[in-house]
Amino acid sequence: MTSIFKDERENLSQYEQSSSNLIEFVAYEDLQLQAITLEDLFESTLPKESALILEKDNSAQDTSMASLEEVLLDMSEAPPDEGDALEKQGFQAPKNVSHQPYSLHYAAKHGNVTEIETLIKAGFDVNKEDSLSSRPLYVAAMYGQDNAVKALLKHGADIHDISYTGETALHIALHKHHFEVARTLILEGKADPNKLNSKGKSAINLICNMMSEVFNHKTKDSEAFQREANELIKTLDIASSHCGKNCLYLVPTGFMENFAIPMSMQLRVFASKCPSADLRKDLLKLAEKISSFDSTEERFILAKNFLNAFPTGGVYGLRVNNGPNGLILIKADGHSELMATHWIKDSIGKFLESLKTSSSDLQKISVFEKLYATYVSADHFLSNVEDFQAAHQLVEQFHRGETVLLPSGWEGHFVTVFLSKKQELLGIGNHGDRFEDNLPGIALHHMNNPNKFDEKFMHDTVVNEKQMSLEHDALYEYEVLDKIDQIKKPDQGHGNCTRESHLDAIEGILYVELLNIGLNDKEAKKFAAEYSQQWEHFDSQFILDHFLSHQSGLSVKALMDVFIELHQKALHSQTPKFELAQASEIAKKLASEHYAPEFKYWLKQVDSENIKGLSTIYQKHNVDIKAIMADSVPQSGFFDFFSKALAKVGLSSSVEKSNSLNDSTENLTSETSLKLQPMDSAEHSSIDASTYQSSVPLLNIAHQIIEPIVIHE
Repeated sequence: MTSIFKDERENLSQYEQSSSNLIEFVAYEDLQLQAITLEDLFESTLPKESALILEKDNSAQDTSMASLEEVLLDMSEAPPDEGDALEKQGFQAPKNVSHQPYSLHYAAKHGNVTEIETLIKAGFDVNKEDSLSSRPLYVAAMYGQDNAVKALLKHGADIHDISYTGETALHIALHKHHFEVARTLILEGKADPNKLNSKGKSAINLICNMMSEVFNHKTKDSEAFQREANELIKTLDIASSHCGKNCLYLVPTGFMENFAIPMSMQLRVFASKCPSADLRKDLLKLAEKISSFDSTEERFILAKNFLNAFPTGGVYGLRVNNGPNGLILIKADGHSELMATHWIKDSIGKFLESLKTSSSDLQKISVFEKLYATYVSADHFLSNVEDFQAAHQLVEQFHRGETVLLPSGWEGHFVTVFLSKKQELLGIGNHGDRFEDNLPGIALHHMNNPNKFDEKFMHDTVVNEKQMSLEHDALYEYEVLDKIDQIKKPDQGHGNCTRESHLDAIEGILYVELLNIGLNDKEAKKFAAEYSQQWEHFDSQFILDHFLSHQSGLSVKALMDVFIELHQKALHSQTPKFELAQASEIAKKLASEHYAPEFKYWLKQVDSENIKGLSTIYQKHNVDIKAIMADSVPQSGFFDFFSKALAKVGLSSSVEKSNSLNDSTENLTSETSLKLQPMDSAEHSSIDASTYQSSVPLLNIAHQIIEPIVIHE
């Protein structure tokens, strides 16, 4: 007979039925009984002499069986190795034994903790890889077996191992939505939420991507949504507590994913799109918790507001902490509609306060009070866009005759829509993507039926899933097809559409409020343009002062580009002295002790001919470039980091090499700490615009020299 010895428990019954002559005994304590045929056992494994003795003397049977149990126990407790000499165990000839090398993987898959403990005790390697480079821990995580994960971690499973998929157990657990397992891996296994998979995504990023899908889903009132959202919030809470100094969300940009935004800021955006008051509360609570140990949001918004008010179209390094991974890339273009609207609301409030203390112009104060109230309502609605009551409150305000603002747009663009039932006007502020026949600026449409505007219009306009077609559909559905006027503005030069469209909204709403107090159309437009420019100057100066007096961490390259942009703007401005005074403030900061080392580095990249042009421009702001370049300034702070980063990727100042910085930024590390110093308060400088005209030809040269790193999308 052929000998049979297998671990497959489902085949036990057929083994037991293969002979009527069965002897049953325990081979090892932790596995079930193995049944072995007596004839089979004796013929295949024992010396003939032993069989003869047993035939003659049954009394020796007990002793021989005990010996067999010892042999089988020894075979079972350790996985057999190829080429083992069975003769050393008393056998005359080797016996073929079937063995399952991945028993531990299967036990992990099924969550069989008893089996896991038995196999590890028997000598199975807890970190053994299968044919696809996956270890038992990865398999347990993939199948959501939390108890199995805990058992494997207890026995030293490698939490950082990467499977054939290029992911760790934490990554696969998140992909499979096994959030309890993910939390176990972080809390008990100390898995790193910042570790990247083969696609450059961390656990933090995977969670955030799933949150984005969940909170942008149409069925937000379902039980499944509530359950998924709660699990994600709990998991992100755990992950963010173990991610170090910074919790960053890498934003997809089409061909790269190294633009990061603060997680606390992203959570506020998610909260604004959440229909549940309890979930909104939990999201905002988590955002505040992260902000308590991570100051990235504060620095990010400071830099974003600065680059939105002084656009360049560039991409820059932003130092968010002193650690080795504290440098991120930030785009000058774009801004969060939620954060931009909130900032502008606060800025209008500050401007109104200054008016009340320094101006006797009651007309101006009156319309800015109305404008501020409109922005307070818009900010509230934008923060609660999925709350029907918030939309209903806005509809009630509209029907009471109050002007309503709806910040709108879509990914990559932003527009503003404002409504006035008193004037039966719908205004659209848009400098960027628009229908071909629409001019940049403010389009004014007549309302044929103001009573048609409802909560659905308020919600759909802000959420704007239809993008540009929303305008076309709304014009028909709400009977506002008649465009009765347009306030033309210059084309948008850079991607700061949030600010440009808000400037349109401010001028448009001021125009409506001036009409409401009895001014005629011509006067209303005149004062609206004048007032809105006064606010813009107030706001840009406040942003500049705030930026220069704080620890910004933004690369000097950004300041150099803004300096040139301000000169370009002055050429076409009605108030060139204002722009040139701001340029002077920046020039002084570039020459300051804090910025001089990096400023010198960038200047060193310019050839001798072009440096003369730059010297002439900066000289008009009392900054001696040649003296800065000649000065032996020790490398320190941000520059020391940045120069080493540039050397690591072999980057020169040429535009052609800009992409190498983008591609390599994820791998850059700092060997020194950033020494951020508070800046002195900015002082205005007066430069005669007519004197400056002689330097106009140099501006184009300077722009070619100090070209921002641009990413074309």
